[in-house]
This record gives sequence, C-alpha cells and structure tokens, in this order.
Amino acid sequence: MKFIPILLLIASLYAPAAHAQQYATDAGKAAFTGEIPVNRFTGISESLSGRVSLIDRSVRFTLDLNTLDTGIGKRDRDMRKTLNTSRFPEAVFEGRLVSEFDPGIPEMQPARVQGTFTLHGVSQEIEVEGGLQRVGEGLMVTAEWVLNMRDYRIEPPRMLVMRVAETIDVRIEALLASVNVP
Repeated sequence: MKFIPILLLIASLYAPAAHAQQYATDAGKAAFTGEIPVNRFTGISESLSGRVSLIDRSVRFTLDLNTLDTGIGKRDRDMRKTLNTSRFPEAVFEGRLVSEFDPGIPEMQPARVQGTFTLHGVSQEIEVEGGLQRVGEGLMVTAEWVLNMRDYRIEPPRMLVMRVAETIDVRIEALLASVNVP
C-alpha cells in the first residue's frame, strides 16, 4: 500500500517533462526575399503558426499568405494575384525532425527536417536546414531555404520590363510555447 503514493509521486514528477515536449505558436515570423536585376525586396509576416512535437518528431507550420507585407501596397496586391491567394491562401510544411536534438543543451543546435511543402496547390518533398534551441519552457525554431517558384507552378512576375528572379530565399523564426496535450 505504501508503494502506491510513492509511484504517484514519481509519476507526477515525470508528467511535466512529457508535456514539455510539445510546442506551438501562432505568432512566428516568416520572411522571403526576392530580387529583380536592380533591386531586392522582402515580404514579412508575423502570423506563422506551427507546432513541433519532440515525442513523435512531427513538425507542421502554416502561413496565411495574405498576411505577407512587402511595404508597398501595389506589390502586395500583385504578389497575392501571382500566388492566387483567393484559391490557395496558405503555405504549409508538414514533416519530421530527422536530426538529433537534446533539449538539455542550452545553445542553438543544428536541425534538419524532411517533409512536404505545399504552395500554390503544389506539394513538393523538401529538406530544410535550421536550428532548435530550448528557451525557458519554450522552443526557438529557425530555418532557411531557397524556393524556386517554377517548382510550384508560379510564373515569376514582371516588374516593368524586368522579371523577378524565379528563386526566393525563405526564412522562418518562431518561439514556440510548451503545450499540455492530454
């Protein structure tokens, strides 16, 4: 009989650790940089939502493309038209963490994920390099990759007589909070 309270005490000590292995946010930052021969431009959104589970190593991030802002209204409208956001409003990455991560190490650790990135109604298998860092009870996630618009059946737009480069640099950064999952 004395064993049961001891087991309950031990189980309660380990329960928070299990919950602290799942993280989520609705306020991550996503940015892209594109260029034309004479200029570079950046679009930013602070509405990246995502989750990371260290239990099953799953990763999922979603961005409402209508929240991207380049600082110029006409360029934003042209971008939304090019991306056809009325029909394809989101970009989604869903995959798995394939590199090791030790939440006990306080420094940023290299991370690699593999999965499916869907944009403009087209899904492509990709591998993305980035970093993971335990920050308090949260998890900082960073990633960068180069996206070729033609891989997603997006015709690079023209700005006057110049065409936007078909490759764009994509970056994300998000501080995910630990979530309790029953």
